[in-house]
Amino acid sequence: MGVVHQFWDSYRQGQEWAEYLDSHFRSRRWRVEPVSDWMEKAFGIDRHFYWKGSGLLADACISVEYKCDKRAADTGRLALEVNGSNRDGRRGWFITSRAQILVTVTPLVKDPAGRTVLYWFDLAALKLAAIRDGWAERYGVRQTKNRDYVTENVCVPVGVIEKAFPFARRTMQTPDGW
Repeated sequence: MGVVHQFWDSYRQGQEWAEYLDSHFRSRRWRVEPVSDWMEKAFGIDRHFYWKGSGLLADACISVEYKCDKRAADTGRLALEVNGSNRDGRRGWFITSRAQILVTVTPLVKDPAGRTVLYWFDLAALKLAAIRDGWAERYGVRQTKNRDYVTENVCVPVGVIEKAFPFARRTMQTPDGW
């Protein structure tokens, strides 16, 4: 298992990235509102996005979950958490999230211009692809050790995900050192 993750360190870094993501999407004509309802948070919804333009999406509410995958640069894979804790048997966010859109930022993965890579997925389509293409069977379930518990993730090669979702990859400018 190698690296031991510290939940609160990861949480704090995720909160910092959430601020950058909010700013990024606001600059692209979305109204971004953090979720305050505990029930929505329990189902993995971090933000509500509202399109500020006109047309079909005008004023439509889209529920969004943010994830930050710092290890993607080292592993070449995106981690999809299927079991959230070995202590209480809780299912992982990939199984339980009811968000419509999953935004995963990969802070250490950069494009040739130095911009940070992120992915925008229809979460239901991503779950369907995982089942249809047998990702758990094909890539296995890997354990991630945290200080007090272990999670289990299906770690899918980025190339596989980009082939299945060719328009999911996006980039954003981030401060130097991020």
